[in-house]
Amino acid sequence: MAEMKPVEKMVIVTGQWQDPQSGQTKYRYMTIGRVFERSNGQRVSLIDAMPVGEAAKNWNGWVNYYPIDEQSGGQQ
Repeated sequence: MAEMKPVEKMVIVTGQWQDPQSGQTKYRYMTIGRVFERSNGQRVSLIDAMPVGEAAKNWNGWVNYYPIDEQSGGQQ
């Protein structure tokens, strides 16, 4: 298999809640996978998890992509 390195994490919003102290709306997030880059520049996605139960009901289907922290090496 070709050498691949993790470059982005795939994150979804699974709900929201109200902070009782500030009154601000806060969001619940779930990391569902990572995007890897092959040595030839091609990008591929690996989905590790999917929301179930209440989280699945609240998910709108959109996936956000965020850079991976170099120190974590792609680990959640």
